[in-house]
Amino acid sequence: MKKTARTNILVAALLVVAALHFSGCATPAQSEAMASSRMDFGRKNDRSVTITVTGGSETKSTGKSQISDDDFASAINASIEKSGLFSKILGLEASDFQLNAEIVRVDQPTIGFNMTVTLEVNWTLIRRSTGKVAWQKAETSTYTATMGEAFAGVTRLRMATEGAARLNIDRALGEIGKLEL
Repeated sequence: MKKTARTNILVAALLVVAALHFSGCATPAQSEAMASSRMDFGRKNDRSVTITVTGGSETKSTGKSQISDDDFASAINASIEKSGLFSKILGLEASDFQLNAEIVRVDQPTIGFNMTVTLEVNWTLIRRSTGKVAWQKAETSTYTATMGEAFAGVTRLRMATEGAARLNIDRALGEIGKLEL
């Protein structure tokens, strides 16, 4: 074999190894990173709420970072607790309100230097005593994670997904904070 052919094979092999090393495995969006850092969403009330999330997905190690129902619910829960928007967050017990968040769409790039994720969530707040909808909105948020934030593409994608979720929660709870409940 000629020296150039060996060099080309060696370079190709090194590129494959480097690509595998820097691509890594996908990790799920973390609830702590999706939770809002806002302390005030507006009106605080003495009502209780139950949180339900649907439409999320579990992350596969060979796929893209996803948002699970449980992690998104935990992020909403932490955001409400931190802000005091509702006085109590209850599980299956009878609460004053039911907050439903349905993850409708998560648009994610496959590759890129800057990773931009768009998240659409249908939010519904129901007064449990009457079963009537107190507030409803489809909220779309977009967040971009740059090369400066993380070198590995899978990390940037996870960060962009978490950022889009955080913005979505911020906006939805901000709208609920404007309501007279």
